[in-house]
Amino acid sequence: ELGELTVTEENFDLLQTLYVEEPEKGGTLILNCTGSGTAVATVASRWHMPLVPPPQPVFVATQTWDWTQSPKITTTLCVNATEVDHRLDGYHMAKLGLFSGYEALVETVKTQEKHQSHLIKRVERGESSLEIYLDSLPRSELCLSLELLRQHMVEDPAPVISEVYDYYDPARRGTVTSRHLQAVSDYVVTDAGGDRPTPEGHAE
Repeated sequence: ELGELTVTEENFDLLQTLYVEEPEKGGTLILNCTGSGTAVATVASRWHMPLVPPPQPVFVATQTWDWTQSPKITTTLCVNATEVDHRLDGYHMAKLGLFSGYEALVETVKTQEKHQSHLIKRVERGESSLEIYLDSLPRSELCLSLELLRQHMVEDPAPVISEVYDYYDPARRGTVTSRHLQAVSDYVVTDAGGDRPTPEGHAE
C-alpha cells in the first residue's frame, strides 16, 4: 500500500495529492475507494529528460585586437579544428566582423605562418565583414590577421561576430564575439587632424 487520502465534510472541496514513485521495472497502479458518494481521481505521470550537453563546436575560434596604433587597429583571428578528418581539405570561409566606422585594408590580409599563405584564395568585402575564401584548413592552428583604419567616429560601436565555417556544410562552424575597446568619448582630436586616446580612456 502506497498511501491513502481521506475525504470528509470538512475537506471535500480541497484537492488532495498523493505522490507515488514509479517502480524501476514498471507495474500497475490500483486505486481502491470505500465509503459513500462520488470520488473523482486524476492520475498524472511526470518524468524528466536527461540533460544533454550542448554539442562541441567543430572549430574553436579566438580573436585578439591590437589598439596601440589607433586609429589603425590590427585583429588576428585564430581557428583550431576539434574534428580532424578529410573534411578539412575542402573549401572553408572566414568572416572577420568589422566595427562600424572602420574600413578593412584588404591588402593587409595574411596568415600568421608564411607557409600557410597559399590557403587564402580570395578576399571580398561584405556589408559588415571581410570574407576570406580558404582553399582548406590545416590540421594545426590557422591565424589570419587584418588591419583596419577608422574612417569616422562612431559612438559605442556594436559588438562584432567573426566566424569560420565549412563552405559546403555551414553547420560545421566556430564563432567569436568581440566588443570595441574604447567609446568615442575616450578620444580627442589632435591639431594634426588625427585622434588619440585620452589619458582617462578605459577598456570594457
